[in-house]
Amino acid sequence: LDVDHGRRLLGRRGRWADQQTTINLFAGTGSYGTSGDGGAATAATLVNRPTGIARASDGTVYFAESGRGIRKVAANGNISTLVDAGSLSNPRALAMSPAGGLYVGEEDGCRISSVNTSTGALAIVAGP
Repeated sequence: LDVDHGRRLLGRRGRWADQQTTINLFAGTGSYGTSGDGGAATAATLVNRPTGIARASDGTVYFAESGRGIRKVAANGNISTLVDAGSLSNPRALAMSPAGGLYVGEEDGCRISSVNTSTGALAIVAGP
């Protein structure tokens, strides 16, 4: 599980457990699927359980979803796909830099890439 400011991402539905162990749903219905982009994140379906998560200072939550790519939940609660699965090789870990940059670790690609959070463009930082 990835930790962000005392919170943890749990299971397929994308839930936060805060320091008081209150569970807060932020994405997913619990059903398998690829729907929901452009709408409420809590009404979206997920292909797989999230495998990595990062939170930007503006409240946007990014998560890696194996078989789907990287999705983002804006501060207003809407979900969208930032990077599609065809551009990544099994994304596993996400991290935000202090300057607000997003990085993704790819398990099968054995590399780390930076992600433009506006366009989804990738640039290899380390690896083949």
